[in-house]
Amino acid sequence: MKNTLLTICICVSALFTGCKNQVDVSKAIIGDWTIVEADGIAVETGFETPSISFKEDGNVYGNTSINKFFGSYTVASDKSSTISFGNMGMTKMAGPTFETENAVTAGLGKAAKVKIDNCCSCMEFLDAEGNVVMKLEKKEATPEADEK
Repeated sequence: MKNTLLTICICVSALFTGCKNQVDVSKAIIGDWTIVEADGIAVETGFETPSISFKEDGNVYGNTSINKFFGSYTVASDKSSTISFGNMGMTKMAGPTFETENAVTAGLGKAAKVKIDNCCSCMEFLDAEGNVVMKLEKKEATPEADEK
């Protein structure tokens, strides 16, 4: 009975801590991400699938489905996982609908904190109150991207 109880405790502990190891968000955020939800709506594509790329040098760029954006970002490497965007710019092309673009830009504007789940290669941006304002999935590395 003691062994069974001990085994159950270990399994439950492993379940709750499995992918919750401490992640250095400032390093884990680096790379290319697909935006799957922004400002409470599932994004639909305009011309392109909305995405965002974080570079080690603090530059960020991506697209809102219609327009491209670019700028800088900072992420705290401590437990706070705060994020801020600065010096942002965006192209001004017309598209079929701006619902997705508006949601992406609103999500970026509200983002205050980053939450990364390495188990599913997912990331969320949270606002100052802890509400999810954007959901992202890590893009798979492709051989063509590695050659560029």
